[in-house]
Amino acid sequence: MSLLSRWESIIEAVVEGGFRRLFSPRLQPVEVARALERVMTRQKVVGPASVDVPNEYFAHLNPTDFERFASFRGAVERDIAAYLHRRASEEGLRPIGPIQVHLAINPGVRRSSVRAEARFTDPIRGFEPQHVELTRRLEAVAAAPSARVLVVDGEDGQQLHVRRQPVRIGRGPDNDLVIRDIRVSRHHASVEPVVGGWIIRDLESTNGTYVDGQRVLETRVDAGAELSLGGYRLILRPG
Repeated sequence: MSLLSRWESIIEAVVEGGFRRLFSPRLQPVEVARALERVMTRQKVVGPASVDVPNEYFAHLNPTDFERFASFRGAVERDIAAYLHRRASEEGLRPIGPIQVHLAINPGVRRSSVRAEARFTDPIRGFEPQHVELTRRLEAVAAAPSARVLVVDGEDGQQLHVRRQPVRIGRGPDNDLVIRDIRVSRHHASVEPVVGGWIIRDLESTNGTYVDGQRVLETRVDAGAELSLGGYRLILRPG
């Protein structure tokens, strides 16, 4: 890393850490995800045929923050890995293997801060980049059973059939499913049907997207899963 890059990293850590301690005393999974995304981008390696990025990530947390995530640590690690895969695909980056995320205790990290680390580890034989998997997943949607989103606590009990494309849900009138509730962000989440279930993605909402009580960035769910968009409940059922 160049001297300039080191100074940029130090300044970013000081500024972000200070604001986080002042205005957001409780660390959120989305902050961990974005810290790891920045490390992924910084450590990209430009090759003759692709731009490669690390595939193993470590988020070093203060013991107090780690304890808050301990009961659903596995879900947080999986959701962040899915998020990094998606961001890499969107930016044309190629992880050299399946992305793995690890939350780790580090007493040297201040509360509400993240020390992000990324490594290139040996890829698993037969691994294909995420953009290939995403293409196959989207092609497989044609074979997926129809599904619908049932508004459980909505005033009119509206339903929406989800078929071949992701469906966007939010408060804004340009969404596929409009929920006029102040707890729901203008563009809150998307639902994409895949074989045997759905992919749920949070669209950087203010109050978060929850699946069965756990906050998620992106995750796969089965029929009957309960979603909460900032407190507004939905249940996914097969069509």
